[in-house]
Amino acid sequence: MATMAEISAAINLIDAKKQNLHKSFLHLQSQSPSSFNLPFNWSDLDSYFTTLHTSLLSKFNLLQTLPPPSDPLTIPARPELKSFCQNSDGLGLTRFIALAPDQQSILSELPDAFRYAPDAPAMVLDATVSFYSPEFEGTELRLFRSGCLIMLEALVHVKPDVTIELQDKAAEMAVQWNQVRVSSPGPVKAKEQNTLGFLLLVGAYGLVVRFSIDDVIDCFLVVAGNRHTIDLCRRIIPASNINDVIQKLIDRDMHVTAVNFSIELEKTDKFPPVGLLEERKLRSMMVIEETRRTVKDLHVCNAVMMKEISTLKSIIECVDENHLQSESPMPTMAEISAAINQIEFKKQNLHKSFLHLQSQSPSSFNLPLNWPDLDSYFTTLNSSLQSKFNLLQTLPPSSDPLTVPARPELKSFCQNSDGLGLNRFIALAPDRLLILSELPDAYRYAPDAPAMVLHAMVSFYSPELKGAELLSFRSGCSIMLDGLVRVKPDIKIELKDKAMEMAVQWNQIRVSSPGYVIAKEQEALGFLLLAGAYGLVDRFSIDEIIDCFLVVAKRRQAVDLCRRIIPPNNRNDVIQKLIDEDMHVTAVNFSIELEKTDEFPPVGLLEERKLRSMMVIEETRRNVKDLHVCVISELESSVI
Repeated sequence: MATMAEISAAINLIDAKKQNLHKSFLHLQSQSPSSFNLPFNWSDLDSYFTTLHTSLLSKFNLLQTLPPPSDPLTIPARPELKSFCQNSDGLGLTRFIALAPDQQSILSELPDAFRYAPDAPAMVLDATVSFYSPEFEGTELRLFRSGCLIMLEALVHVKPDVTIELQDKAAEMAVQWNQVRVSSPGPVKAKEQNTLGFLLLVGAYGLVVRFSIDDVIDCFLVVAGNRHTIDLCRRIIPASNINDVIQKLIDRDMHVTAVNFSIELEKTDKFPPVGLLEERKLRSMMVIEETRRTVKDLHVCNAVMMKEISTLKSIIECVDENHLQSESPMPTMAEISAAINQIEFKKQNLHKSFLHLQSQSPSSFNLPLNWPDLDSYFTTLNSSLQSKFNLLQTLPPSSDPLTVPARPELKSFCQNSDGLGLNRFIALAPDRLLILSELPDAYRYAPDAPAMVLHAMVSFYSPELKGAELLSFRSGCSIMLDGLVRVKPDIKIELKDKAMEMAVQWNQIRVSSPGYVIAKEQEALGFLLLAGAYGLVDRFSIDEIIDCFLVVAKRRQAVDLCRRIIPPNNRNDVIQKLIDEDMHVTAVNFSIELEKTDEFPPVGLLEERKLRSMMVIEETRRNVKDLHVCVISELESSVI
């Protein structure tokens, strides 16, 4: 543990380190090409260090005010907590915690507050007697129990001396809690809260040895996703049984949680994270493939696949959070080539399934797609992947595989600031998506990429262009703006104001002008990309921006663009509006990609929309004469 003098010396070094960083920054700036704008400036870094210095100094001053015998990690308790403890008022303390908005702050203050109690363990035990009290119900019960959990958790941290008599009394209570926990039905959240209460009671009063270790470990499986769990496991499970906890998580198919335990509890030699995640990933892929081949019930198939997709997303998040990318096995060139070669085989299987579906459909029902469309899609996909793979093979071994070098034509247009020429080149190119991945590199060669792109956008509503030519030109504009959104360049104030004027005009025209669906989608997408590329989202009503997303929600860029330009606290609004507009399937895609499945469970949304379709079909069958015309739209809405 660092001494006060060492902490003070470290804080005093911040200014010196900031000066050294400033010199390095100036050197980096002097060595950078004049056409390249750094994504940050010194004033931002200087402000960050000043804020950091002030915060650390404030916390250090607080540390110095603590009395010498205090644990330097203990935060002084507020007067109310001290008063409850001095008076041994455990129930009052529980209610105070239950109603407090800052329960985590209270948790860190309780160790200090407990020092003022004549007998803190006895006070807490007396209060927790009401954990299963019939006097409380619903919200009141949940709040009271949350207060009990905070008190017990703080007692686990303190590790107080507990008399034999009190320990026996706590053991009797723990046995009762365990029996109620096992036997009583209830929602998942209630079961988790009950189980966590039992574990904290056992940990706070040193009762682990009085229960079967298997029973205690099984309790950890119930609450494994709770924030307390890993630290609690470290504090109360004997070191010789830690491996058993992780192994049971794996046996219960909780590989991602097992990886978190393995890393936090330093058991990666025994349970290598990447190996566990790779094992679970392969199982998910096998389940998905098997389900697609053998399960006929669409609802069951959807439920299974959504569950496995959610697991795969959890694996990706786990890799990101624990920085396991460098350890994850990257596919070799041979594996990528083999996967591309599988496309033709999979297309043949799909063709068989399509013919089977066609043969089983009623003669009055026309499928909303035909095989030539699917065949064309697979051919295009194969060509695109083959093109990217060939490009990947040309990269030198040391290249970053995520950076695609720009082709000479793109560099030339950018070097000459020829935005209109670049736009025409993109509009006529057969591989626009590949060009999109090259634009970030190409923009580095432009003296002022944002100005070049904005100049090219002037013709977005040009009366000189019509029909297919206008659509192609606008698709070029969208690709250029999309590339700029990904780069996130520094925009001068004057250029941002100019872009704002253009965005206002585009929005007014978009809202007021009639047009067919593709044109309306293209205009809405252009407006969103312009607002995102030049940092203008906060200059418009967020409802207006979200309404634009409803227009383009089914486009390939929509989810990624939403992630890039919509503030996190407004993403739920986007999904809710999609649901309100009866776009449940699209809402599910947004929910999964934006990691909002807790608030918007995919299977629930799809089930809701399916039931609505079935009701409409039934109502139509009873009341409408032209059955085919009226039912077809609902069938299309139900197909996922």
